[in-house]
Amino acid sequence: PSDFVVSIDNGGVSNPAITSVTVNPDEANLVELKLDISRFYSDDVINVSYTSGSLFTSDGVAADSFVDEEVLLVEENLLVATAYDYSFENGAADWKDAGWGGVWSMFSAPVNDARAKTGVNGSQVEMEANGAMIYAYKPANIDEAKFTFEAGKSYKLGAWLYITTPIASGVSDLRFYIDPPFREVVLAFIDENTPTNKWIYVSSDEFSFLAETNGELLLRGNNQDNSSALKFTLDDVTVTEVVNKP
Repeated sequence: PSDFVVSIDNGGVSNPAITSVTVNPDEANLVELKLDISRFYSDDVINVSYTSGSLFTSDGVAADSFVDEEVLLVEENLLVATAYDYSFENGAADWKDAGWGGVWSMFSAPVNDARAKTGVNGSQVEMEANGAMIYAYKPANIDEAKFTFEAGKSYKLGAWLYITTPIASGVSDLRFYIDPPFREVVLAFIDENTPTNKWIYVSSDEFSFLAETNGELLLRGNNQDNSSALKFTLDDVTVTEVVNKP
């Protein structure tokens, strides 16, 4: 543990004690740090530093030192406890064009095992050059595609992307619509600087509803400013509750 330092910045910087360091038995490139804290908050800014010494690659090379690498806080995905096919594992045939027509049908998104963040399947999306998409989970029981947002609570929507084609021109974007009441929630703007050929997590700003809201999640992609096709894998759609530090 002494090779690592964790800092949490939230109204002041703290360095919690690290009680254990273990290598994930299923993924040897993942190191798990256990901290002596009661909980994380959504607005925590977490950084990790490492001084080379105790970690080695599988072929015996010492891992490099690094300083203040920001950590992605992965919070509880509230969709896991629902029937929504957030991970594309159970409802491949039910992920469909949501039917806006026109430019919004200029895409394909087969669900298969070509690439996935977790599990076996992901959605292999291709928006055509100067095209767009409107995509949704549409099971026979449409209630399984809805999520209930509680009144007064704050939430974020997110997803994992693996983009394989750089943007040739302009800016593309991804956003959700919660329908009803057709609330727009922006996920990401994608441009020439957006990383490709690696998994990235994209997330909305926090939002809330004054009254309890039960709606479908429509994923809208817009590639109309891009002169080339935009290809990416979509996986692990998330809804998280935002709990900031009091």
